[in-house]
Amino acid sequence: MIEKFKNVRDFTKAMLDIFNNEIQYRCPFWKDPDTCSCSSCFNQRLVSTSRSALKAAEAKNISPSGTTVPNIKTLLAPDFPLESPKDKIARQRKERLSESDNTWAYVEANQARYSAEREAFINRTGTPKKRIEVPKFDLDEALKNPGSQAISPVNIDPASMLVDEIIDTFEAAKDLVTDPSWQAAAAMAVVAIPGKYADNLTNFVGKYKGKDIVLDDLKMVDVKYLKRNREELNLLRKEFNNGVRKDYLIELSKDDEVIKKLRQLNVPDAEINKLASGRVPASFEVHHKLPLDDSGTNDFSNLVLIRKAPEHAALTTYQKQTTKGLTVGSVEEVKWPVPDGSIYPKK
Repeated sequence: MIEKFKNVRDFTKAMLDIFNNEIQYRCPFWKDPDTCSCSSCFNQRLVSTSRSALKAAEAKNISPSGTTVPNIKTLLAPDFPLESPKDKIARQRKERLSESDNTWAYVEANQARYSAEREAFINRTGTPKKRIEVPKFDLDEALKNPGSQAISPVNIDPASMLVDEIIDTFEAAKDLVTDPSWQAAAAMAVVAIPGKYADNLTNFVGKYKGKDIVLDDLKMVDVKYLKRNREELNLLRKEFNNGVRKDYLIELSKDDEVIKKLRQLNVPDAEINKLASGRVPASFEVHHKLPLDDSGTNDFSNLVLIRKAPEHAALTTYQKQTTKGLTVGSVEEVKWPVPDGSIYPKK
């Protein structure tokens, strides 16, 4: 085969010429390239087929300059005309106004349906239409006649007031009768303050479910309330929860007076027996007389077994409202209700 070429170089060149489109291919064995079974002719046929396919694709899709695509259909113009930002804002505003009009039309139609239903109900049941006339309020006339119904009477509970306050209110009432004015009327105003004490010895008026409740056997103690550091407070609470409460209840179980008082309060024996194992009877709580939030301690003398409702709830409400404005480290003088003894209520 090589003998038909002058040298190996010519043979190699002939082999590579199959990729050169400008040179006529020659079979290395001098056979017909379309029928020869040599690998060179086989590759030549593949290259020729690929070139033909590429030319067909180029003729179909790309112009000779490569800048146009004549076989792709021209893009259709959009159904709506292109709008400027100003036109878009105007269109959207018009659409919103249309939606608002539709909503208002629905509201009016709904009102009409409601009116029709109301008329049908009145006609069906015979309920008469009534118009209530509201009398005009004359302030000057009301002040000239304080005994009239224009000024509603106020029920003042002396149990929730100090003696001085009762005297002041009585004097203000006399002033209102002799000198009917806004100043005198204002002197009669009484604001209900949860937890107002009746005296410093045994009575306290608290709030439970929005109503005044009188608690006996309580002492009102003057306390300089110092809101404790939160870290110290958490340590004391942890100490109380992890053992002090249990030890205190076990100690109470040994006190015959405590057992007697619980039975007087109709506490079942099954609940009373919980004390011996350090558990709290149902409907009771262990309460700090002086709170841990202030200067209170976990000493047994500062603890009391107290009924949850209404006693403990009333005290908690008063204490929260009294101290809600305090911050850590701040001090304020307050009146503090302290239950007497180791169990509350006593009767």
